[in-house]
Amino acid sequence: MRSREIAPPPPDAALPTTHHKKVNPIVMMGLNYHCVQAAETVRLMLEALVSALGLVSGDKVAVLINNLGATSQLEQWIIAKEVHKQFGSIGVSVVRTYPGLLMTSLDMAGVQVSVLKLRGHEEDWLGYLDAATEAPAWPGGPLSVPSLDTSSDSQAEADTLSLADSRIQERGPAISQGGSAVLTQCLKAIALALIESEQRLNELDSGCGDGDCGTTLRLFAEGVLSRLDSLCVSHPATLFLQLAAVSESVMGGTSGAIYSLLLTTASSSLEGLEEIGAEIWGKAWRCGIQGIMRYSTARLGDRTMLDALIPACAEFEVRTKANTTQVLAAVDAAAKAARNGCDKTKDMQARAGRASYVSSSHWTNVDAGAYAVAVWLEALSGVLTRTLTPAGKK
Repeated sequence: MRSREIAPPPPDAALPTTHHKKVNPIVMMGLNYHCVQAAETVRLMLEALVSALGLVSGDKVAVLINNLGATSQLEQWIIAKEVHKQFGSIGVSVVRTYPGLLMTSLDMAGVQVSVLKLRGHEEDWLGYLDAATEAPAWPGGPLSVPSLDTSSDSQAEADTLSLADSRIQERGPAISQGGSAVLTQCLKAIALALIESEQRLNELDSGCGDGDCGTTLRLFAEGVLSRLDSLCVSHPATLFLQLAAVSESVMGGTSGAIYSLLLTTASSSLEGLEEIGAEIWGKAWRCGIQGIMRYSTARLGDRTMLDALIPACAEFEVRTKANTTQVLAAVDAAAKAARNGCDKTKDMQARAGRASYVSSSHWTNVDAGAYAVAVWLEALSGVLTRTLTPAGKK
């Protein structure tokens, strides 16, 4: 049997609460309610356990998940679900699961995962594990036998996205085949840029957030890339709703909700139109921002993604966009305004979001959300410049 633990760093540690440090056999990582963070935590633990036990597809295991004392029931069961899900994804069957308070240390927050490989002795081990006992804290019995369908969670996520897609009908004006091709290139470039920026975004978010901004946006980007061939790029209003559905389903946390609001509201502004030009794109952008602000108290200057998004949109709106060259200049100016707005957040007081609840001593760098906006706008500008610049001006 092998075990791995997760626990928050000691109070005097130099590590942020959501940064991880491998210390055999302990993984130092903060716990929170975000399933994304739980997935990454479990992945780190299981990688070590799989290696130590030599587990391969087809193996069967029993898993004990020990709550070290102060971890909530919600977090404990999120970890239990992730362990079962991730083992199933590599073909390892979890035939018994034992989550509970078994060996605790007062108010210690954390979880210990122990794995028993049953290969060659399955019948004997299960006989011991299922034997009757009067031990009051032992989490055995019928509830320790998990579902054998390890694909149910993944299928449920896929079904959720499929259901969302089935309810999204083509709406709003269509764009040309060439425009659709360029839009597809833009989506791909933005997704790749966000994936590449994951580590930097997590670092920026670790001081005064959950440390998962980059991870959530990477999940969104991967969701977009995996569905790129099925997205309705010919109808931007429909596309925005599809992207909103992806953000709701795979991102989690506040970022998922914010991007969903941005995209859903932008989509609604395109309905009923006959065509889409540069000015209409700007109006959709503005409507998306208004959608965020309608449901959020965050405003310009509050150290959030709006500090990059609003200046960029304003810069795009004021630029003349009578021809392709001017449109490209407007997009480039917007990307630069986003980067400038992002840089300014370093010296701003946080008045919204999780950063507003922590000490100002943690506001040592730019806001992660604003940085992400600058990343995807720069990627967008780069693609448009490469694909739309007139031949004589390249």
